[in-house]
Amino acid sequence: MRSEGQVSGVRCQPEAWNLEPGTWNLELEACLYGKELEVTFIILWWHWLALGLLLVLAELVVPSFTIFWFGLAAALTGLLLLPFPGMPLAAQLGFFALFSTLCTLLWFRLLRPRMVNESAFGKSRDEIVGEPGIVIRDAAIAGDKGRCRFAVPLLGREEWPCVCSGPLRLGDQVRVTGVEGQVLRVEKL
Repeated sequence: MRSEGQVSGVRCQPEAWNLEPGTWNLELEACLYGKELEVTFIILWWHWLALGLLLVLAELVVPSFTIFWFGLAAALTGLLLLPFPGMPLAAQLGFFALFSTLCTLLWFRLLRPRMVNESAFGKSRDEIVGEPGIVIRDAAIAGDKGRCRFAVPLLGREEWPCVCSGPLRLGDQVRVTGVEGQVLRVEKL
């Protein structure tokens, strides 16, 4: 317990502080009136939104797709503070931890496993029949090997050697009709 005229166990000597006339100081007030010095930092809703935005932007630098969920949790905490602006810091941190856990679990347990892989890697050979592509190397005579590029990788590759029943020219649009070993059979569109 402090007695009047002391701050943190040190006797006040306001005359030794050499304050200019008209200036005031919290320590001087505490010393003169025997008050406790209490400095509180209040985190407002927009602080959480700014933290969320910074974390989402950090995801652009460190592409792990996990920092994003912590940024979302911070933004949710900020939005929660809008109707409850007087929420204590401990409760805010608790909600941030809860939202972070829920968002991360939501990603790893529900959303990520359901994402569709756009490549055809792992598809059977029959499933790539009908995929459109473009010729990137000519095949002047029917049965010659040309080369095709596909927008979606087929069986793990974007480019394949191809054969056609007619000649192929650079830029021709083609469609896969079959697979013969390591060569795709195509037809012009």
